Amino acid sequence: MTAGKAALLLLVVAAAVCLVGSVSGSVCTRQEKDRLLHVCAIVIEKGAPPGWILEACCRMALEKQAATDKKWLDCIVSLLTDKDKQKYDPSKIRDLQRKCPPLGPTPALFDLQVSRV
Repeated sequence: MTAGKAALLLLVVAAAVCLVGSVSGSVCTRQEKDRLLHVCAIVIEKGAPPGWILEACCRMALEKQAATDKKWLDCIVSLLTDKDKQKYDPSKIRDLQRKCPPLGPTPALFDLQVSRV
């Protein structure tokens, strides 16, 4: 195989990989869905009291939403299985963006101050 043919083959393979990635529109992953269901369970389960919100849940949802042009929560809902839908309320997942307060700075694990004696 000549260098030109090898370069053309590489270009075709790269284009195919890019095309498959854009066609699938993978804004979220099943692992992210599972993580959201775990972190936000108490808020998004069917029958959960209205108005409850968790900071960790909000932080995850709003950061991902901001990074994906507000498509992430819809993507998560699209990955819900029938079994998931029996336990979790898709509308509560979509409502996270509206119910969560705006993101502030990431909280520090501890606020350590050192003073000299």
